[in-house]
Amino acid sequence: MANVVDLQQKTSTPALQQRQVSILASVARLLSHYWIPDVPEKVRQQQAEDWFEDLAEFGPEAVAVACKQWRRMENRRPTIADIRDLAIRHVREEAARRHNELHKRRHEILDQWARDRGFNNFHQAEVLVQTRPEHVIGDDWHTVSSIAELEERAAAIAAAAPNPTGREKEEALHGREQFTDTQQMFEAALRALGEPRTRFAAGSLAEMGEP
Repeated sequence: MANVVDLQQKTSTPALQQRQVSILASVARLLSHYWIPDVPEKVRQQQAEDWFEDLAEFGPEAVAVACKQWRRMENRRPTIADIRDLAIRHVREEAARRHNELHKRRHEILDQWARDRGFNNFHQAEVLVQTRPEHVIGDDWHTVSSIAELEERAAAIAAAAPNPTGREKEEALHGREQFTDTQQMFEAALRALGEPRTRFAAGSLAEMGEP
């Protein structure tokens, strides 16, 4: 497969052509470490077309990683299916890594927003003032797929909002204390109203001989 990189181009744009060249270059480099049967040039080109067709979906980076992993781990000539399997694993691992990084950064942005307003963390802000993630990073924050976009959204929303004073937590706690005091007074009043009726009911039961 020495001429695999010279495969006749069938793609229509320079970007796709470069993608094809990069992928087939990784394949050619890997296969050069193994015995290659002597086959007609037409068959060699058809093989190269099969390799590209079956690996194109993963992109040059994933294919290069898969080829390197195979070279370091295996001692036989790979099939297309072998490299596809490694490329699929790499793509899934990268997707999981990006998801975890995005999740971590989202929590960092939310916690920083809360600390700027006097809260210990975003969870405390949720409890005390019913703040939601959409207040900080937009209504469709769950669709954001990159850290750069996430930070741009947060910066834009922060720029449009009043400057944080760090007093939101104090004001929220004060309001909660006032509510608690009022609630306690109301409950005490209900108990006071209920006591005479309780005593009257108990006296009536005693007169009827009820225990």
